[in-house]
Amino acid sequence: MRGKIVRGVGGFYYVHTGSLGVLECKAKGIFRNQKVKPLVGDDVEV
Repeated sequence: MRGKIVRGVGGFYYVHTGSLGVLECKAKGIFRNQKVKPLVGDDVEV
């Protein structure tokens, strides 16, 4: 399912999906290991 990050607070990301509304998510370990931070407005796979 695809969505768009609408908010990021304290390592949690709020992703808006068309069908389920807004979901609270956390980035997978590969992002933390590579020191990559998702940003508001990014399209993501949930």
